[in-house]
Amino acid sequence: TTTTTTTTSTLPPNTCQQEIGCEGASVELDCGVENVIKIAGAFYGRIEEDVCPHDSVSTDPGAGCYVSATDFVVAECEGGNSCVVNASTESFGNPCEGVYKYLQVDYQCVAVDQIDEPIDCDQPTTSATTTVTTTSTSTSTTTTEEGSGFSTTTTTTT
Repeated sequence: TTTTTTTTSTLPPNTCQQEIGCEGASVELDCGVENVIKIAGAFYGRIEEDVCPHDSVSTDPGAGCYVSATDFVVAECEGGNSCVVNASTESFGNPCEGVYKYLQVDYQCVAVDQIDEPIDCDQPTTSATTTVTTTSTSTSTTTTEEGSGFSTTTTTTT
């Protein structure tokens, strides 16, 4: 007998998530139909050098090369099931000339009645898929010799 069980876990309620959109692209937040978006924080600019690398523009973050985008993203997305925000200087200004920027949004998907609860998104979490495979084989053999008065039983389990 071989049994294979595959379980795909969805994110538990109120799990922190993070979306990043490189300059000129967009960030899509989606909480499905049963939950709404709650924004923990957002910024536009550059903090990390290895996020959204770009050959033609400097990626040196410099000092304070970002602007808070939290109020803008809250106004656009909070309380909705999904939204799209463009990562652009048209939306957020240009906090650092000549530096390739990105929009980072930290958020949770929460029940509507939890929209006013405080949140803290230090470490975003992603969903996981777990596959468990169990294999077992059983063989049973019984031999009986008539007239000799004995019997032998062999059982093999793997």
